[in-house]
Parts: sequence; C-alpha cells; structure tokens
Amino acid sequence: MAGFEIWLVVAIIFFIGEMFTEGFFLTWFGVGGLAAALAAFFGVSDDITQWIIFLVVSVILLLFTRRFADRITKKAPRDAAIDALIGQKAHVIETIDPEENTGRVRIRKDEWRADAEEKIPVGEKVEVTGVEGAHVIVKKM
Repeated sequence: MAGFEIWLVVAIIFFIGEMFTEGFFLTWFGVGGLAAALAAFFGVSDDITQWIIFLVVSVILLLFTRRFADRITKKAPRDAAIDALIGQKAHVIETIDPEENTGRVRIRKDEWRADAEEKIPVGEKVEVTGVEGAHVIVKKM
C-alpha cells in the first residue's frame, strides 16, 4: 500500500505544479501518477511495473493530446491584432490631457481612448507606442 500513497503524492505534486505553468504539460504526468497509484492500489507491487505504467500513460497522453493543448492555450487572435496597433499613425479627435484624463484618437476607421505623457491638441498626428486594456498610448510625431 505504500506505493499507492507515494504515487498519489507524486500525482498531486504534478497537478499543483500545473497550476503554476502555462499549457498542459505537467497534467499528463499527474494522470500517469494516478494510473501508477491505481495499479499499486489494485495489487501491482513491482516498482518497475509501476514506473512503466507511469511512463507509458504519461507519454501516450502527451503525444495524443499535445495539439489539443496547444490549440486551447494559444494566444487569442485578438491579442495579436491589438499588438499590430503599435507603430500605427493616429489622428487626435479629442484633446489628450493626462491631467484631465481625456483623449481620443482615430486609427484608420476605429476610435480609441488615448493616453499620453503630455497634452496633445485636436488635429495633431500621433504614433501608437503601446496598448493598455482599451486604451492606446501615443506620442507626438
């Protein structure tokens, strides 16, 4: 029964480790640990066999589910589109005033809430230097 408890602790460690990593890499080793724990619980007392079960289950899950895991943990296309705003030229349509917390710009056909380090009047051309949430960070050209 000691093998069961050891494998259960190993599985829990992998599951906890997964919470601190991106993707689904450690999850499969946690499931492999659970499979080895079940084997130990149901009477497989040979350590080598438990290790083989752990490795086979982990590797099979890793190989067959890697594409799925990559697909669901991939960055959203919207994030990539927002990053494309950086470097774009914009037209100030509402005075950008950091003290008053006002300002809007037009980038192509879209309007964005804008922030800058200095006051920029309506009609000026600016360049997007960053994106924070729904705001673009701009500077005078």
